[in-house]
Amino acid sequence: MRDDTDNFYLFSDKLYFINPKNVGALDTPNAAGEVGAVACGDGLKLMMGFDPKTHTITAATFQTFGRGSAITASSAFTEFIVGKTIDEALQITDQDMADFLGALPPHTIYSSLDRLILERGLRLMSEFFRAVRKAFEETPGFSRLVVVKASSP
Repeated sequence: MRDDTDNFYLFSDKLYFINPKNVGALDTPNAAGEVGAVACGDGLKLMMGFDPKTHTITAATFQTFGRGSAITASSAFTEFIVGKTIDEALQITDQDMADFLGALPPHTIYSSLDRLILERGLRLMSEFFRAVRKAFEETPGFSRLVVVKASSP
């Protein structure tokens, strides 16, 4: 018999998996990157838009090739980061993502949220945000595209 925490997680997981948000590509991204390998079934592609004056993330989209938990985590991640500054985004942890998705039983965090987004995905985002912050510092008000390809662990 499942407890309420398990039922809540199953509902949250199904909601993001059945109705993922921010899927696809941005028309004019400031940053784009990928991690993993599509051929292996664990690829993540991310695109983001930024406000050059406030350094705030204004949009984020994803394309995930993998299990339902990877799609769930990717969709939630794009919702979680919009509205944050680059510096705030650099502070995001896997626990922040677990909290954002809802009440997860501790033993399911890594299997349910998928190592793709929690480990490699967060590393990719860190590389993204550092590259974008550097571009902002070098060229105030930049609007060019920063591309990041993270290496697999």
